[in-house]
Amino acid sequence: MTQDALTKQLGTLADAVRADPRWQQDDLSVEVLCMLLYGFALMTGRSVMFLDVEDIDAAVLRCLTDHVGAAAKWSGGLVAEASASAMNQAHHRAHHALIGVGHSYIGADNLKPVVDNIFTNIAYTRRYLEGNV
Repeated sequence: MTQDALTKQLGTLADAVRADPRWQQDDLSVEVLCMLLYGFALMTGRSVMFLDVEDIDAAVLRCLTDHVGAAAKWSGGLVAEASASAMNQAHHRAHHALIGVGHSYIGADNLKPVVDNIFTNIAYTRRYLEGNV
């Protein structure tokens, strides 16, 4: 398997999220989506496609810029944060937790529950940061 194949899988999921009327193109939504996509990409890329972490990082970056429309430099920093958080829970506990949730998306045949879960995590994160949790 290749980096392009992983990028295509990530793009399919990101496109489904962006097509949903609940999507808001703001920094928080993109950040949460990135962490969830990174978890999915890490699990799929390592376990199924046997890709190196560099290829996984590149696939997530391409997805963020090509499918989500996020700025390349900002997205590169976000992917670096995701990579660091995936390997070290203490780096950023919330990112680490979201990446773990993203792992669970592997093998999902139906995107609707995955998309719903992404929006649930975005809403929860937003409420948490507003002090409403």
